[in-house]
Amino acid sequence: MKKRLLALVLVVVCGSSAFAADTQESVFERVNRTGLLRCGYFTWPPFLMIDPNTKQASGIYHDVIEEIGKQLHLKIEWTEDTGQANPFEGMKTGRFDMFCGPITPTPDRAKQVGFSRPFFYIPYYAYARADDARFKTAKDINDPKTKIAVIDGEFAYEIVKRDFPKASLLTLPALSDGAQVMMSVTSKKADIFLNDSAATAVFMDKNPDQIKIASKEPLRTLAAVIVLPQNDMAFKTMIDTVLDQLLEDRFVDSVVSTYALKGSAFLPVAKGYRLAKEPRARPAAVNHK
Repeated sequence: MKKRLLALVLVVVCGSSAFAADTQESVFERVNRTGLLRCGYFTWPPFLMIDPNTKQASGIYHDVIEEIGKQLHLKIEWTEDTGQANPFEGMKTGRFDMFCGPITPTPDRAKQVGFSRPFFYIPYYAYARADDARFKTAKDINDPKTKIAVIDGEFAYEIVKRDFPKASLLTLPALSDGAQVMMSVTSKKADIFLNDSAATAVFMDKNPDQIKIASKEPLRTLAAVIVLPQNDMAFKTMIDTVLDQLLEDRFVDSVVSTYALKGSAFLPVAKGYRLAKEPRARPAAVNHK
């Protein structure tokens, strides 16, 4: 009798656990129930900036994300500045719903999170001091005498490992910003930094004639995406649908042009269709009598 009672209790407990797992609220369901979409982020001009005095956010990602909120009738909350070392942890633990800053999709990251469709692309270069004549091509960087500045956990570190394994590193803490990386080169603490052309253009605008491109061709072309939770296809579909509309309405183009400076290069997303050529007019038939 006791064995039967114990077996019944186990069935009830296990069944209850399975039911709870099956009925756990998804991010898609929670966001639409509460009307609130919470963002993790880190600052990286011109993609996302926070005014130190007013705490007002701005930038390409900020404006696009806020427009997504308007289209979906959701309030956007800029919840957590994550730094670059581990920007996804807060999303996994439910502190925020998606990461709303410039993160490059990689195979390793795809094991942890999902990504929206791209809404623009941007080239990624190596840069050196303006008066440093050693670097004619990217191949010249791969030398033990070259020191490359990177932020711990940032995408540039992956490129250095693949493209410049012989070079040495100057590793900055994860909470450092892009300007600190670039200043480490202008102050001669390092020789090279890797960055996208838009962020570098912001620095060059404030510090003219101090740095130059050291790689004639882009090292990579990066996709601008929004980081989403894994296994929530309804949430991804919702975000992608709005991005499709903002691309078609040229809203993304308008935002990018607002923040683009001299030296930056933004590449638009190709349209998903091509206009068919109008058929040539057929010559009139000749009536031979």
